Amino acid sequence: MPQVPRSPQSDLGISAPSRDNRGRLPSGSRPFLFIRAHSAVNIDQWTGDVRHNVSNADAVHGYYAFQRDLRGEPTLQLNSIPGFGDTRQSHRQIMTLNETHIFGSSLVNEARFGFNRINITFEPNAKLNPTDYGINDGVTSAIGIPQITVLGVGLNFGGPAGFPQGRTDTSFVFSDGANYLRGNHAIKFGGEFRRVMADNFTSDTGTFQFPSLAAFQAGLGNFFQITLGDRPSNVRQQAVGLFVQDSVRPSPSLSFDLGLRYEGIRGPTETEGRYVVFDAASASLVQTNNPYHTGHNLQPRAGVIWNPSKDGRTVVRGAYAVMVDMPVVNVVTPTSANPPLAVPLTFTGNIRLDSAAATALASGLAPNSVDPNFQSGRMQTWNVNVEQQIGPALGVMAGYFGSHGDRLRITRNVNQFVDGVRPFPKLSQTSAILPGGALGNITETDSLGWSNYKGLRPANRVRRRLVRGGRGVRLARVGGRRLPLRESRPERDPGAGLQQHGFLGDQEPDAGGERAPAVPHRGVQHLQPGQPGAARTRGVRTCRRGGKHRVRRDQQHALPHWRLWLGAAGAVRD
Repeated sequence: MPQVPRSPQSDLGISAPSRDNRGRLPSGSRPFLFIRAHSAVNIDQWTGDVRHNVSNADAVHGYYAFQRDLRGEPTLQLNSIPGFGDTRQSHRQIMTLNETHIFGSSLVNEARFGFNRINITFEPNAKLNPTDYGINDGVTSAIGIPQITVLGVGLNFGGPAGFPQGRTDTSFVFSDGANYLRGNHAIKFGGEFRRVMADNFTSDTGTFQFPSLAAFQAGLGNFFQITLGDRPSNVRQQAVGLFVQDSVRPSPSLSFDLGLRYEGIRGPTETEGRYVVFDAASASLVQTNNPYHTGHNLQPRAGVIWNPSKDGRTVVRGAYAVMVDMPVVNVVTPTSANPPLAVPLTFTGNIRLDSAAATALASGLAPNSVDPNFQSGRMQTWNVNVEQQIGPALGVMAGYFGSHGDRLRITRNVNQFVDGVRPFPKLSQTSAILPGGALGNITETDSLGWSNYKGLRPANRVRRRLVRGGRGVRLARVGGRRLPLRESRPERDPGAGLQQHGFLGDQEPDAGGERAPAVPHRGVQHLQPGQPGAARTRGVRTCRRGGKHRVRRDQQHALPHWRLWLGAAGAVRD
């Protein structure tokens, strides 16, 4: 009878499969382990809300929330066995303050101020020194061994890659908007100022991959990536927005909305000038504090609503808008990981853990960069739809919807092999940083992406109210058929043209009921046959008990502790 192997580390929560009443394993079973990993969560939160009417013309509203969070994440970074993962600790704050002033019956102004801050750190649970295990990946301190993946068997341990790290992100927003009524015009105008401060630090344990179990047993990997050195950065970015909009009703059955918004988004700066980018024109690394410049964006909006039947049962709508997105700061933070501040390495091919750094260094640096002409992502969207009320609880809508996105963010390797030769095999001799140094992949963030969507969509809407057992139950059903005219990708959407159905419901106490729940129950379910569902992975599911999250034992991988595979000198055990 086969014996179930056990780990000497009893505190890992390793348990064997259940046996029958004669102590035998289930028929046809193979030796395996169920491993349990605890994921404790400790969250405290405070909120405060104040409203005060200063006078008949002035009202002030303030809100503040603070959250303290300490939690362990044994599998979030894809580790499949216990002993790794990370512990993260954070403080989050948000504060809003707004003041509304009524100048008269035709003019109301509202000023708003907002503040948001998060301070969070991510620390590996297994702070090991790679040199103690014969791993030469360039890391010589106890921050962790590389995150090792063995394809085909779902084995992932070490790391997590990219840790330890942390950041303090602070954002301020001030806006002022006014509403002005004059005749059949409703005019809105105002402005906004935003400032973001992001202070970061990052180290890296690295990533190492084995293509198969046999390669793992032989100690021969096929991919290695790491950035050596600490990478602090202090990013500052700000933007200014101005807008005006006019809603006009030339007749009771017709209304127009016309608007224009200006958005000036300044390129992010680094307070210590720690950005290093690759300049293709001179084939050199250049240190700067502003890798791309301010973008000026105009965003028009227009809409129309027409009631041809004049009784509200038939409505025709149309709209068009241009919207621009403010890039997040991680567009530029990877550039602080370039020489002379850090050493980014990437290698694809046969490689071993005991010589990983030397092998990757010989293949050249793998710097990160940003296109100096990078722009904010832009989306144009439009729709025309007709809705007809058929009965008191039924309406039918048919619409044409479309969008076009451009200047979308993508990353690409600008130093790929062409006919076996890289465009930039090495840095130029005139480069201020590492002149003549060998180059590998160069990952550049650009704004060259685009997207298109056009579709026809009929839909029906049903709304009913029922009373059951002393509770009011509201149900809403939305059904539709999506008919794409053109896809942005060459492959056809598997869900194109199939029915979509949504069901939304909530329960609330009924005034005439004998029993009412203390808290309303609300649920939303969306079902859409034919759409590609989320891929099932070999991850874990969690359950919540007593305020803590625990990994379900029946969902964890059947894999023993990592130390069973890795010897004291880093040799892989059979």
